[in-house]
Amino acid sequence: MSWLDKHPRVWRAGTLVLLLIALVGPWGFDLLNVPSEYACSPPNVRLYGDFCGMPLSGIYLLTWTVEGFLAFVQTGAVFPDRAREFFGLLFLCAVVLFVFVLPFFNTLLLILRGASRRHGIFSVVVWSLAAGISLLLGTLRPRLFWALWGVWLYAGLAVSALVLEGLALTARGTPSAR
Repeated sequence: MSWLDKHPRVWRAGTLVLLLIALVGPWGFDLLNVPSEYACSPPNVRLYGDFCGMPLSGIYLLTWTVEGFLAFVQTGAVFPDRAREFFGLLFLCAVVLFVFVLPFFNTLLLILRGASRRHGIFSVVVWSLAAGISLLLGTLRPRLFWALWGVWLYAGLAVSALVLEGLALTARGTPSAR
């Protein structure tokens, strides 16, 4: 436990590096119609029937979500006509915020500025949300469990970071009673 207290920047920097590696890994697939008598050439994976999947990285999905949201806002479409799309995109943006953006910038801020008790609590909340959402995303395709290794690396990282931040938070002691 004392190593965690003495070297928080080291393990947080390692967390940040692993986070970036996980975001480069596959998080989903783009469907390609390839008849079943033909093989899927690597890095594509046979998903089912006549479909192969081209792996999509987490960074690609992040940029795709941002571009989609900006394109939706720029079109100025009448809201009632596209309300379902709008709310679906808002949900996707919230997922991206909690999974990609907040953990990255929170960890970067903790590396640069150090952690107070309030920052430690916020970090535990951020990593809890990231762990829950990434575990949910990983279980959506049970047949392709390990083909989406980027999601699983991220989920394991989120759980590990949650444990480390929780240990670091308890090592600082209990807050004073007011």
